[in-house]
Amino acid sequence: VSPAPLVQIMNKDAFKLDMYGPGYERSQQLLLNYCFGHKHSSLLLCPTTAVSLINHSRDNKNAEYKWSDSSANKVNDKHFLMESLEQLNSDPQKLFELNSKLMFDFIATRDIEAGEEIFIDYGVEWENAWKEHTEQWEKPYGADTFIPASVMNSEKWDILLSDDPALLHHSYLCQLEPFSPEEYAENIPEEDYNANPHIEQESWPEEHRVMYADHDFLWWWPCDVVESNPENTIFRTVVYSKIEQDSHDPAVIRRFQNVPRHAIKFVNKRYHSDQHVHNAFRHYIPIDDGIFPLHWRNDYVRAEDIRLGTKNEGIDFYNMDHQQVAYEYEKT
Repeated sequence: VSPAPLVQIMNKDAFKLDMYGPGYERSQQLLLNYCFGHKHSSLLLCPTTAVSLINHSRDNKNAEYKWSDSSANKVNDKHFLMESLEQLNSDPQKLFELNSKLMFDFIATRDIEAGEEIFIDYGVEWENAWKEHTEQWEKPYGADTFIPASVMNSEKWDILLSDDPALLHHSYLCQLEPFSPEEYAENIPEEDYNANPHIEQESWPEEHRVMYADHDFLWWWPCDVVESNPENTIFRTVVYSKIEQDSHDPAVIRRFQNVPRHAIKFVNKRYHSDQHVHNAFRHYIPIDDGIFPLHWRNDYVRAEDIRLGTKNEGIDFYNMDHQQVAYEYEKT
């Protein structure tokens, strides 16, 4: 069906969110739902291909996953499946270490018809978690007031100024020319939107329209609407860099006047969509015990760490001669 290179997240706690404050400790990143894990391990494995979108069905499953037989799970005879969690951890100072070390292969378990949806079985643990969630879930207060940005854009809602308190769950994106530079400096001059014909798609080269028209990320930038005309059809905007800054203040890269309505659209603020309510379902896809390496479990104990017959008395057999070992064994 598909290969699935995996990004290893060494600690599940990396997906925890603290934005909701006390009482919401279970809030976690949405990405958790698309990663694979094990209940006895801190490790998460997140696919980098579309296999993460394969849904669950015990009755209609037509595919399964296994460790890849390719060289993705080993380099220079170093088999990553045999590595400990400490050895598997990436060194952020080494670029090679950041590459995917592990890979699943998703394979069909029977012939799959054209247009047929692909399913795998997430297992009993996931099903029980989903059942418990649906039985206990309650609609959060104020959930009915949220309108997705996609609806506001399709219905062409009126643009509010960015500092309007009514703009609680949304912010704006502004249209620029594809690959607009991210350079920023002090006292950026204001441009006239109409003086730059390269912003509008009609002026793009044909190859740009074919390649980039559907890739919104390339030509929409975060922005604020700071002023509008009385008819609310022409606006002044401030456009920000997409690159996250160390400070809380975003970097300004452009300023515009005479911006038309179609060059501005709503976007859901981060963690404000209905997918991010504090009690939304979050659970990794469990990896079957049959293929999960024992030494990746947090409760795994190496044989050399077990002092058999000593009743946990901390006797160091490794530094004793044979007579001492025999004597201590008889005592215990």
